[in-house]
Amino acid sequence: MKLVFALLLTLTLMKAVAGHPKCAGSSEQEKCEAFQAQLAAETPAEKSARAKKLEAGRLATTAKVSQQPLTSVSPGQCAKGRIGRVSIGMSATDVLDHGWCKPNSVNRTTTASGTSEQWVYSGRNYLYFTDGRLTSIQN
Repeated sequence: MKLVFALLLTLTLMKAVAGHPKCAGSSEQEKCEAFQAQLAAETPAEKSARAKKLEAGRLATTAKVSQQPLTSVSPGQCAKGRIGRVSIGMSATDVLDHGWCKPNSVNRTTTASGTSEQWVYSGRNYLYFTDGRLTSIQN
């Protein structure tokens, strides 16, 4: 019995130190942990409302992306000649507003934890979004 108790205590302490697995390597560990706790505490109605809000944002972004001209210029140089720097955390709409063109293609993955998108540009340039927020830039 003491061995079982010691094992449970050790696992509890390890979990407290390790934190949420989705937050591993996050530069904002505390914010991530708080957000994951908030998600875990959501009621089914709150989850449904959040999902509807995310889908509405995704549809609005999709509509905005479809209105952008498809060009073969490098990212950041649309037909208007605007060049904008993007940063992690921007919304997809912000990225388009900063002069990035419509991507050549969009690869979308939907899982239980959210929706992720890969915007593919010419020249091996990619933007990665999770739930409508820019999470990674690859070029």
